[in-house]
Amino acid sequence: MNRRGFTVIELMAAMAVGGMCLAILAGLGHTVLATAASQRTYIEDHERRMEGALWLREAIANAATGLEGSSPFVGTESSATFSTYLATARGWPEPVTVRLALEADGIWLRGSHVSVRVLPDARSLDVDYLGTLGASSPWLRGWNSAVDIPLALRLRVEQGGRLDTLVLRTYGSQS
Repeated sequence: MNRRGFTVIELMAAMAVGGMCLAILAGLGHTVLATAASQRTYIEDHERRMEGALWLREAIANAATGLEGSSPFVGTESSATFSTYLATARGWPEPVTVRLALEADGIWLRGSHVSVRVLPDARSLDVDYLGTLGASSPWLRGWNSAVDIPLALRLRVEQGGRLDTLVLRTYGSQS
């Protein structure tokens, strides 16, 4: 028998196999796109955390008092308000008064031209201040001075069910 073409059943079988292949590829494509979106979200979250940590480190390292227009360094057990030099959109550092404190959605560093959530998962914040160097130097629970800043700040932060301690040095201290 000399046949030309395919029977209807053969065409239907081929279409069914092709449809199953397309369904598998569509499911695989969806999985790949969902994984890529998840990775992108993770990377963006990580970059925000790193940016916040850099802002915090820079703000504390550049803390200053006794300069024209600067405010006193006022630190309590749960917050710190001080003048610092931070980079601006114009590309150079300018003096700005900032406040580091715990808010409902994390620890924020806020000032006139900066508002950065430095530790988004934080649930508590305790701040201590180092006044002098030495093995027996005590960490103080508060600091209030218009002419001097502490040598370092110790931040005890509860985040993600664990307690972390961050010690950040100030470089502008006169001590």
